Amino acid sequence: MADSMFLFEDKLRVKPIEASPQTANLIFRYMAFLFDGFLILMLLFFVEVFLSAYIVQTENPLNVPAFLVRHVAYWLIPAQIIIFIYYAYFYMTYGASPGKMVFSLRVISTIDNQNPTLTQIFIRETLGKFFSYVSFGLGFALAFVRRDGRAFHDLLSSCQVVPAAQKIQPK
Repeated sequence: MADSMFLFEDKLRVKPIEASPQTANLIFRYMAFLFDGFLILMLLFFVEVFLSAYIVQTENPLNVPAFLVRHVAYWLIPAQIIIFIYYAYFYMTYGASPGKMVFSLRVISTIDNQNPTLTQIFIRETLGKFFSYVSFGLGFALAFVRRDGRAFHDLLSSCQVVPAAQKIQPK
């Protein structure tokens, strides 16, 4: 009970509740996002070089509209798969991406305070961030107005970014 706070239901009864996880610094979250973005960009650059060489060899690049359509079609799906695998591997294995590790942050599930599941990672990194980007960043800005610092993709996936030093509760 030492780690619990108390919620006074009325003047006669006291109900213990669990303390909420500590919130992560939003500046560190943004810097970790940029760090991961740089690593992913470097990874995708090498994929792009090989993909472009393949497309140029197999078709006439002077037919620009068809070349661009095929390039985008061949590129968007593999890029999204690579990004998802990057985050899924690091979140499930270490609880943090390399960028979050550098800034001593980790992602936890708010359901059980453990590393997020594959489903939570998919919802967080694909659906949640897609809607945050499409809404011109409003999903990300939500972290600035919420007391717990959770953005739209965190809320949608039942995850939270916390300092890495915070003790994770066992199941």
